[in-house]
Amino acid sequence: MENLKKGKRRSRVIAMILSATAAAAVILLSVLEMGSGLDEHQNKGSPYAFTRLQDIPGITKADIAAVEAIRGQFDTLIFANMEGTELFVNKNGQPDGFIALFSEWLADVFKIPFKPVAYDWDDVLKGLKDGSIHFAGELTPNEER
Repeated sequence: MENLKKGKRRSRVIAMILSATAAAAVILLSVLEMGSGLDEHQNKGSPYAFTRLQDIPGITKADIAAVEAIRGQFDTLIFANMEGTELFVNKNGQPDGFIALFSEWLADVFKIPFKPVAYDWDDVLKGLKDGSIHFAGELTPNEER
């Protein structure tokens, strides 16, 4: 009887080990598969999905020509945002946060420098109207715009 109990315990332990190993294998394969999901449009050596304008799905020759025309008109494009968690000045005096990273990516893709700058709300609206600001991170559409 005691040998039967030991045999059942051993079987349960082996089953638990096999189950845990199978679960670990499934998780490992899932994680590895996530990293290999990049398609031919994506640069596998970059943390960004698209690193060239031409790689963006649906981009047309007209779109590319428009970007090239903008390159000829501007040395730098201003990306305005109110100061906060999305855009702030770090301890080295440099713009930081999501808007700074997004501006860096835009500059890489469009081959035009994007400068993230913190502005007050009224100044963002004025800058967009007079053309001194080219992009704004916090603007939502309404009847006026």
